[in-house]
Amino acid sequence: MVFDRIRENLLKTARAFEEIVERSVNENLARSINTSLTVFSRSCHLLVRRRDLKWFAMTLIVGLIAGTYSSIFLCAPLLVVFQKKSSR
Repeated sequence: MVFDRIRENLLKTARAFEEIVERSVNENLARSINTSLTVFSRSCHLLVRRRDLKWFAMTLIVGLIAGTYSSIFLCAPLLVVFQKKSSR
């Protein structure tokens, strides 16, 4: 999601790459967190109400937390670092 927004913003504006990445992350932040919280709430419901799906719900929660964190806070900064190293 963040990379798609970065690509779209690269085509729209001619700013510095870091500014475009920051803007793209800010545009995706609320949507990503809202989506993750919705899935998290349903997974917690499965965890509490459906004992037969307990391990599925736990796996879903762990993957959701890891995926949300990495896509927002790890991938975009690493893209900026790689872009700086490749432009040298």
